Amino acid sequence: MFIDHKVLEAAEDMRYLLNRNYNRDRALNFVGDHYKLKKDERFILYRAVYSQKEVEERKEKTVNFKDLKDKILTVDAYNVIIVLETMLEEKNLIDADDSFVRDIAGVFGKHKITKNTHQAINLIMQTLKQNPPKETLVFFDSPVSRSGELAAFTRKKMEEHSIKGTAQVAKQADIAVIKRGQVVATSDTVILQKAKKAFDLAGYIVRTRKYKYLYSLKEE
Repeated sequence: MFIDHKVLEAAEDMRYLLNRNYNRDRALNFVGDHYKLKKDERFILYRAVYSQKEVEERKEKTVNFKDLKDKILTVDAYNVIIVLETMLEEKNLIDADDSFVRDIAGVFGKHKITKNTHQAINLIMQTLKQNPPKETLVFFDSPVSRSGELAAFTRKKMEEHSIKGTAQVAKQADIAVIKRGQVVATSDTVILQKAKKAFDLAGYIVRTRKYKYLYSLKEE
């Protein structure tokens, strides 16, 4: 396992502080300094460790794959795609405390299109075809390079897989994802906090494929 014992201990301490309502950034800095964690180790904690209250709130909002039928699903495109690209590249992923799967590369603003990007979109459509939502709306962030190109490719794949809906770019994709759908597909914590219902689409695909580089900081 790529996560050593020191990081697991730090995660336990951070969880303790969060459960007592400590500020997230301050808790991370305190624990990170105490254990002399590197930048990438701190990023893992930031992406994976949550308070019990947050975990319970996410659990209440989370729906199962079968529940997508007859619902309007909005997809936070880059969030889902980057997790799937990470899987296709056989890099490490984190099964966070809230049971959402997250990447730990922090590549969002620097995203570049590769063959894995197109394969990730194919995986999304192949999965949704198994239990098609009433409508699927996929939103790409317009400030990210070549978002329009990816939206067009996604629309093409949706048509090929008979997925009702569309893909488009948006200046504030997070707001569009929250407002336009009944269920959001993302692992972004800001969106999850505001959404009424959520489905971890990327995580579902990762787990279905029994991905071997999926790690957890959760207590057994």
